[in-house]
Amino acid sequence: MTAHTRRLLVSSGIISAFDFAPGFPALLPGGLGLIERMHAQYEAEAGRVAATEVVSATPLLNSREYRDAYDGTHSYSNVYEVDGAEPSVLRPDGLRELVLHRRVDKVLLCRDPLFRAETTDARPLIREKHVWAVCQMVHQVVDGSMADVWTGHRDAFLRFMDAMLIPTLVVEAPPLRRHAQRRILTFTRTPDGRTWLTCTLYHLDDDFVARLGARGSVIELGYTAKLIAMGVALHEDRHGVCLPSRLAPAQALVPRRAPEAVHEVLRGAGLRVHEGKADWTATVRTARRTGAPLVVSAESADRVRLYTRGTDATRSVPLNGLAAAAHDELRRHDRALWERAVAFQAPLLDPGGEGTGVRPAESGDVPGLFRLGRPVDANTEQGRAAVRANTVLMSDKQRIY
Repeated sequence: MTAHTRRLLVSSGIISAFDFAPGFPALLPGGLGLIERMHAQYEAEAGRVAATEVVSATPLLNSREYRDAYDGTHSYSNVYEVDGAEPSVLRPDGLRELVLHRRVDKVLLCRDPLFRAETTDARPLIREKHVWAVCQMVHQVVDGSMADVWTGHRDAFLRFMDAMLIPTLVVEAPPLRRHAQRRILTFTRTPDGRTWLTCTLYHLDDDFVARLGARGSVIELGYTAKLIAMGVALHEDRHGVCLPSRLAPAQALVPRRAPEAVHEVLRGAGLRVHEGKADWTATVRTARRTGAPLVVSAESADRVRLYTRGTDATRSVPLNGLAAAAHDELRRHDRALWERAVAFQAPLLDPGGEGTGVRPAESGDVPGLFRLGRPVDANTEQGRAAVRANTVLMSDKQRIY
């Protein structure tokens, strides 16, 4: 997270200006609301694959049992160990415990913090990055087609990224030792020129999960709240933060003393509405600072004003047309954010400038996923250049699509 992105997160009320520990800020109510919306959006998409259940995992694991279970498939150098009568590790992941839940053919979601020891402190981490929240998904498949479930989880995550308005490069990676027999990694490039790993989707090795006690094949996926920081960096404009309409805790801000009819129409249209404590001008300033997509207020008994954060434009519409106009402006808001984010992806998706057929595809009311128009052979010069653009070392056998 760059200093500039941090300033945006602080000024918009997402995180505090201070840290509990270096790199680990306090979450403010605005940030908690964003994380709740992010998790709810992913849960809704994962629920299209199979029934979901949110579960918890214990923070302390027996060191010997943990090491025996992973048996060389995992690096132990980053595990935070706790001395005591019974040596323990702070939960590096919840995989073993989620497998032992025995809830097969269900999508289990664990949002408890993970702990890694790269920084020598017990801070919530996942892999090499500090995080404020994490989601680990485990799906133990006994009945049904594993191929269909795998594709379903891949597409569920991409729909989730679509809702977050984060353009995504999808890479199918080679097997990972004895840990995963199939992997998908997703990447996005931020305005500072860095390429970030946004998700890992694993079909875990059958022998490995059998040692963990699984009854069937296991799919695992993980993402973190750094997606929110990435979105802030991708979507900001000259005023500050812009939030996607599906992520924003409040889709419409309504100034104080606005007629109840305005609230009724917006809520009846299915929008999340927040009543402000200030007049029109101050509420627009709040939207510009916090990223809320719309500001709506009455002009007269039968007309209303709408300010759209993404386009920084205001229009007047009749009150009886407010519901349709609000949804239209949310689409315009999302389109502006999407185009802003896509503009930063060209070096990642077409690093050689040779023309890959990259094009955004429409997907209902929200702009479509930004992917290569056709598969790219990673053994070509263009494919190797795309791989080199990523910050994670990858083998030449990966497929980029």
